[in-house]
Amino acid sequence: MHTFLKKMLLALRYDASSFVTFLLELLVLQACLQFTDLTYILAVPIAFVLATLAHYALCHMWVFTKSGRSIPAEYTYFISILLSGLLWTVILVAFFVQIFSMDVLVARTVAGLFTSIWNFYLNARFNFHIPLFLAKRRK
Repeated sequence: MHTFLKKMLLALRYDASSFVTFLLELLVLQACLQFTDLTYILAVPIAFVLATLAHYALCHMWVFTKSGRSIPAEYTYFISILLSGLLWTVILVAFFVQIFSMDVLVARTVAGLFTSIWNFYLNARFNFHIPLFLAKRRK
C-alpha cells in the first residue's frame, strides 16, 4: 500500500478510536456532573482518565499495532502524553466556561478539537514511532 495511504488509514483509525472514547468520556462527564456534587474542574479529569484507559486499549490493539515497545513502556509514554493533553483540556475547558460562558460539555467538545491533534501527533511520533509527515528515516 502506498505510504501516504497507510498514513491516512492510520489517522482514520486513530480518529475512529478517539471518537468512540470521546463519546464515552462525554457520557462519564455528564454522569459525574448530573449524579455527583463534583465541579467540572474535577469531573473533567475523572472522565478523561477513564476514557484514556479505553483509548489506550484501542490504540494498542487496532491503531498502532507495531510500536516495538513493551506494553508497560508503551503505556507509560501514552499516559504521559495524554496527561499533557489533560492539562491543555482542563485549561481550555475552564477558559471556555469562564470567558465565553459555554456549557461544560460544549467546552469539552471544543477543547477536544485542539487536544486530539496534540495527542495524535505526540503518540504517533514519540510513542509508536510513526514518521507522519516528516522526512523519511534513513536505513
